[in-house]
Amino acid sequence: MKGSIESAAKKALSSLTQRREVKTWQNRYYWIEQSPEIKGEYLVELTEGGEKNILISGDFAPGNSVHEYGGGDYCIAAEGDIYFVCQKDQQIYLFNRLTKQIQKVSKGKKTSRYADIDVSNQVLLAVREDHSNDLTQNMIIAIDLNNGTEKIVAEGHDFYGSPRFNENGHMWAYIYWDHPHMPWDQCKLCYGYWSDEAHMITINQSDEDVISQFCWTSDNKLLYTSDFTGWANLYLDGKPVCLTQQHFGFERWQQGQQNIGMTESGTIVAIAGPPEARVLGRIVGRNWVPFDLPCCDFAPFIATQKENVIVIGAYHDCPPKILKINTNTGNCEIIQDNCMDYDHKAVVKAKAIVFPTLDGQESYAFFYESHNYLQASKKSPLLVLCHGGPTSATSPQWDPMIQFWLQQGISVVDVNYRGSTGYGRKYQDALKYQWGVLDVEDAIAARDFLVKEGLVDPKRCFIRGKSSGGLTTLRALMWQDKFAAGGCYYGVSDLTQLLKITHKFEQHYLDYLIGPYPEEKKRYDERSPSNHIKKITAPIIFFHGLLDKVVPPSQTTVMVEALQKLNIPCEYHTFETEKHGFKESEHKITALIKECQFYLSK
Repeated sequence: MKGSIESAAKKALSSLTQRREVKTWQNRYYWIEQSPEIKGEYLVELTEGGEKNILISGDFAPGNSVHEYGGGDYCIAAEGDIYFVCQKDQQIYLFNRLTKQIQKVSKGKKTSRYADIDVSNQVLLAVREDHSNDLTQNMIIAIDLNNGTEKIVAEGHDFYGSPRFNENGHMWAYIYWDHPHMPWDQCKLCYGYWSDEAHMITINQSDEDVISQFCWTSDNKLLYTSDFTGWANLYLDGKPVCLTQQHFGFERWQQGQQNIGMTESGTIVAIAGPPEARVLGRIVGRNWVPFDLPCCDFAPFIATQKENVIVIGAYHDCPPKILKINTNTGNCEIIQDNCMDYDHKAVVKAKAIVFPTLDGQESYAFFYESHNYLQASKKSPLLVLCHGGPTSATSPQWDPMIQFWLQQGISVVDVNYRGSTGYGRKYQDALKYQWGVLDVEDAIAARDFLVKEGLVDPKRCFIRGKSSGGLTTLRALMWQDKFAAGGCYYGVSDLTQLLKITHKFEQHYLDYLIGPYPEEKKRYDERSPSNHIKKITAPIIFFHGLLDKVVPPSQTTVMVEALQKLNIPCEYHTFETEKHGFKESEHKITALIKECQFYLSK
């Protein structure tokens, strides 16, 4: 069995190529890629003739750490030059399209980070994050590319995103939000003339109106999403394009993402949900018309090229592909496939389920039933997945890690507990002040539902979670006799300590999830797994990157030491070079093997 686990883990995680931030220039396509063959991320160009070139890599590999989660790593100027943020020093560089030379553009301090670049008329806009001792300040800067001068053009708010010029560069707009809010419970859009950048007009209808994204139209209007009605719908120049119970927005964990766009002729294209029914579509008149595509999800990176829309499409049964869809005909062309070695016939597709919660409401999940259990006469074990966020969401797209568990004979349920995004503002806000309660109850309810349906073995149910999903996992393990073991990846265990040491972006996230501190100190103590170690009797395996600044390793160390004193079986595996969310394939494979062996030994 050991050999099969190792080979299956390597096959699952060592050959998948990951792509993000797809863009176009003339008849060429660009994206950031990470593959098993090349260390680190790199920027790719696909020429009109189909030739694939790596333009930027190695010491200049693109990437940034603004908000610790990064995103928005490059943009393409009108003449084809590429401006990008270098992961190594967080500064902005120019890649000259003709000479292929790279030169530094920004003049920030060593403690400055840049993200979300836009360029027009020899002026570069970017979000800048300055770190000085314990103080972190965010702003928007402009660099005059003629003389290299850099100046602040927007400051005073806690966070900024998406500084964008209109088509002729005479107007600009950006998004901002302030503590104690996160960008999915309050986010504002403002715009104005570039010649008078100090005077900006905010267009939100209320403080609770979240505008998560926008783009300029060719006639200088703003197309944007707003959840003013309770669903993130599309608006053009302040008027609704169409009102549906669809989710067109996205959660701004990272910069540089976009779910909406407009073609050269003015056709509005967008990605919409909920998670079990994600589609790419267009607006015809005032109607929402999805394209007929075999995809079940799309990465939040839309690019348009004349009457075409370029997206990264995800599938139920195969790796993602980069697609070009003609918005007039609906014809779809694969620009870049993902040639991964996997057994297509063995793929198990997700089944969307709605299950009753412990308090009589409804929650959502995706169930994958294993047909590869070694003892076919018995029901299969179950692994409950708790996504991070917690105000994030999971989707039914093909996931090599989920397929790995299925091959090992373990069925999987991937839970979109209350608080998950994509089901409307009411479902998301159900988790307000209830983190560590409703998410835990829904994870357990999903397990109970599948047990009641006779689909899984009640005595061999496991649960795993990453980051905030780690807290959900640890608290679920306090429910006796529900789970035989658990896996916790860089998880939260001590809420009070996390509040004191977490980074700026999430500094007040717990105000929403738990309540204001110290007013709700009792609630923080009650929800922290580290304060209730004695309630945990099931074995746990832990994983943590030692460079993690989002959830520091101390959050895991305190749990491991306390469990060991109580003689509760546990394992702890650390990775010296990993931050929050493992990047290296070797480390992902090692962790997956250790975790699987841990479960199957129980």
